Amino acid sequence: MRQSLYFQQIAKILELWGFEQAAQAHHLGYEMVRLPEGVISSRKGNVPVYDDVRDAVLARARAVIEEKNPELEAGARERVAREVGLGSLKYAMLARDINKVVVFDLEEALSFDGHAAPYIQYAHARACRILEHAGETDETLAGTLDRGGLDFGALMPEELGLLQLVAALPDEVQRAAAEERPLLITNYVYELAKRFNDFYHACPVLQSPEPTRTARLALVAAARRALANGLGLLGIAAPEEM
Repeated sequence: MRQSLYFQQIAKILELWGFEQAAQAHHLGYEMVRLPEGVISSRKGNVPVYDDVRDAVLARARAVIEEKNPELEAGARERVAREVGLGSLKYAMLARDINKVVVFDLEEALSFDGHAAPYIQYAHARACRILEHAGETDETLAGTLDRGGLDFGALMPEELGLLQLVAALPDEVQRAAAEERPLLITNYVYELAKRFNDFYHACPVLQSPEPTRTARLALVAAARRALANGLGLLGIAAPEEM
């Protein structure tokens, strides 16, 4: 990693200069960022300016949100476009191992169908919509749980898979911290969004009879909370509508 030697030299200079804290200095190296067409080079004149990248991402996010949800009120549309656009920038940078070159592709970063923030944010918004249509909140479902356990009946594979992944969040957070790899959290929220979408398509929620309906609503709420917490650890917003 190109900057590693430089930081080793800086730490050694500080140590020789008498700064005791230099012994605790730790440099977390990371690889270069490049564009799909090649390396970023000031000599070639292709160094992207952040303002230009941000404006392009926000414009593209705004267009996608308008296409997917034209009924969304203008102010909300602008807010969601900003959350999706900036989230896509952060996710694209964090969803790579630190020893791998990051190839930043605008279309890939804003994908609603791939390994990207909008795909995960949309799963969160879908969970919010299900709970809204059911008239349920975390608090009302917690009250139901206080009065007794959940009864899924015969667990579907999609339910079990989602339950297991929601339960894995604390371990994934600990592992990401111990290994200093935010990539583990990006992979977790992506896999959780996939599992949630599998569950959504295989297991009717609002149309299910009781007690399965309440059990599945509680699972939706748990998945929504885990998605929001995982995105929050990455500094990415979790919109309630998209």
